[in-house]
Amino acid sequence: MRKSIRITAISTSWALLTLVWATVAAAAPAKARAEPVCDLVASDYIAMDGLLDDWRDIARHRIGDGVQMRCVYDRARLFLAIEVNDQRVVRRGGSGKGAREDQLRLGFRVTERDKAKWLEILPGTDTALPVHRWGARPLKASGGSSGDGGQIAVQDSLQERGWSLEAVIPLAAIPGSGPGTPAISLDIAYNDVDGGAAKARRSKALAILRLREAEDSYAAFLQASGNGPGDVRADVLTDVDGVRGAERVVIAGTAIAVISDRYAYMTLPVAAAGDVLYADVVDVRGDGTASIVTAVRQFGGGGSRDLLMIWHVGGRGDFAAALVVEVGKAHGDRVLSNRWSLVPKGPARGQARTAGRDLVIEVGASDVRGWSRESYLETPAADARPILKPWNEQTSAVYYFEGTAVLGGDAKVAGFQVKGGRPR
Repeated sequence: MRKSIRITAISTSWALLTLVWATVAAAAPAKARAEPVCDLVASDYIAMDGLLDDWRDIARHRIGDGVQMRCVYDRARLFLAIEVNDQRVVRRGGSGKGAREDQLRLGFRVTERDKAKWLEILPGTDTALPVHRWGARPLKASGGSSGDGGQIAVQDSLQERGWSLEAVIPLAAIPGSGPGTPAISLDIAYNDVDGGAAKARRSKALAILRLREAEDSYAAFLQASGNGPGDVRADVLTDVDGVRGAERVVIAGTAIAVISDRYAYMTLPVAAAGDVLYADVVDVRGDGTASIVTAVRQFGGGGSRDLLMIWHVGGRGDFAAALVVEVGKAHGDRVLSNRWSLVPKGPARGQARTAGRDLVIEVGASDVRGWSRESYLETPAADARPILKPWNEQTSAVYYFEGTAVLGGDAKVAGFQVKGGRPR
């Protein structure tokens, strides 16, 4: 197994540990998760015949009221086997456009930002032919072109306690997918009309399908960083590198990882997890690519300082600190704090609102205790933009983000008010 290698880059005070991309050939199995995990199989593992004989060794997962699912994938396709517990399958030979027939709808996407593509299945019975649609377009009984990434195939069959189906979906046809996609969001909606259309039972659910290679990468990251599942404070599916497809961003302890079928992580420049004051994933640029926002506390010289750090991630898992700003200092009973907020992009600079976020930093007389202009003798930081001080002419700053560049730093426009803010 290739082990991950940490490369330590030591600078004056906010040294960080970065991790090169690491592939996982084998890893200790992760602890059981609520989400189904789809195993990686050979491309000929599943025979698409509507029967479930070749699924006997794959674990079932309950994904809705009376609906169970099994899943596997190969390098290009996602395979599903679904069993619907329904003592009376109702088909009237229609198209299923209304609510008079039993039907299962499956919506595929990767992140919440992606618009789901829907697979609709009306099972065949003795009196009605099956109806299968992908994105509202009918599929032939033997499958049909998805029109956006390969061949969709669906087969269904009646069972003793209801009905079942097999489906194969090209990964490229799923909105938001890309190379190394770590997970797929599956929306499930089932319409059961045993009691007639007026008494139809409609159930909805959401399942996150974790893909095995990414799940093994997740387990390897936790092991390499010395964390466990209980140390995870954020776990988000989003695009952070601008390359087609989403990544899984996991923040655990003092480490932040970007995970697909491989992983990269960095360790924040703090002594303990408790010194990570804030961590989140935010689209500050407004281009659909998220950045990682952290605030940390460092100790030394008998005092401490707080740093606000905004990270961009490159296509090879390279973490770059786009902006580092001092927002807090303390020494004994003396404290100086800056309040900061991520606000809608534009208005704080007198511009029209657009997608993304601006960073607004402010300081006032109430944000300092024990220091004055005369007694504050701290040397300005060489590795971060200096903290704002209430006795200086500029008491606010607005930063905005375009591509990899950080712009601004001027005071906010007169009259712009920030509600709240994050103080020390």
